[in-house]
Amino acid sequence: IIFADASEDYKDLGKAIMVDIDEDNIIAGLHTHVFRPNLQVVSEFLMYYTKTLNYFKFIKRQGTGISVLGISKKNLSNFILGLPEYKEQQKIGDFFSKL
Repeated sequence: IIFADASEDYKDLGKAIMVDIDEDNIIAGLHTHVFRPNLQVVSEFLMYYTKTLNYFKFIKRQGTGISVLGISKKNLSNFILGLPEYKEQQKIGDFFSKL
């Protein structure tokens, strides 16, 4: 999952996209952070969780800057996520991917 680490407003700061690539080495480009979920986290679940109010509030607290906002990889990785069981994550991810 690739996260935007800079934006001129909070609505785009921390915005995430999921890239389904099996390569070990990936370069995401400027102003982005790459996270690979561990085996206990379903990527689709995490991706859709980044669209929740809870995530947005976290980004607003962690974002820094005046004209250009930023969030460090360290601060982004401090996000605490309550994880349901793996099968439940799969169901949630599947549900939202069909919308």
